[in-house]
Amino acid sequence: MKTIRDIWVEFKDQFQKVSLSPESDFKWLVENVLEENHSFHWTLHSELILSPLKAEVLSTFCRRRAEGEPIAYILGEWDFYGRRFIVEPGVLIPRPETELIIEIAKKKFKDNHPQWILDFGSGSGCLALTLAYEFSTEKMIAIEKSPQAIPILEKNKKLHGLTDRLDVFASDVVDFHCTDLWGKIDLIVANPPYIDFLDQEIAQDVKKYEPKEALFSEERGFAAIHSWAVVAGKYLRPGGFYLFEFGKGQAQEVFDFVTSMGVFDKVEIEKDLNGIDRVAICKKSD
Repeated sequence: MKTIRDIWVEFKDQFQKVSLSPESDFKWLVENVLEENHSFHWTLHSELILSPLKAEVLSTFCRRRAEGEPIAYILGEWDFYGRRFIVEPGVLIPRPETELIIEIAKKKFKDNHPQWILDFGSGSGCLALTLAYEFSTEKMIAIEKSPQAIPILEKNKKLHGLTDRLDVFASDVVDFHCTDLWGKIDLIVANPPYIDFLDQEIAQDVKKYEPKEALFSEERGFAAIHSWAVVAGKYLRPGGFYLFEFGKGQAQEVFDFVTSMGVFDKVEIEKDLNGIDRVAICKKSD
């Protein structure tokens, strides 16, 4: 019979090689296996004897983490803006910095909720579905091309009871063509692929496990940033906003390109909690 401590001791050294927060990772796994909430402190219950089944499941999870697999994929779910989303290989793992888009949208539309919202490259749907919670929006449209991501997006729609408020279009952003919506959208959000294929700083677990088409982009990471901004300009109504995430060191080129389009009369750059330029706020000319 194994205790929680026995399994921690077995995998501790391996966790330290693949994680910046090994004890936190182990805590997530223990909570999931024991079906406990975040207030559970395994160190206070380290001598708890696990059933053979739970010990085996926890050990299996630990082996996967020791090989570098992200915690979110092991658990099959992850938090975004205080809500739980199904996350499986095929979609990006939601990250705290992306929540900044939600915060900005709430500030820009605090008096009048947007009635039409587009989410470019929706993935798990965490942005679109969160905005559906935050706003009394008439129609949400998620655009996603990946055949691996779309079923996960549909699962999250069902999980959150938002199947009637979010329409999913299986399309690449640049191929999305609906002239009826041109010049009518109040808000467009996006987390485009923006990493340079030659970037040597990308974490190995990210590079190995997360979908490459959602991470990397041509033209030093700017191809999707540029092309998606052009599409956004067509669909936004005058005075509408396009909010999108970009990477470290890209702010100046993002600002210069979007400004040069002649479509947006105001472009702002917002920093994330780490002080890194992270989100572009583009207001279409009236």
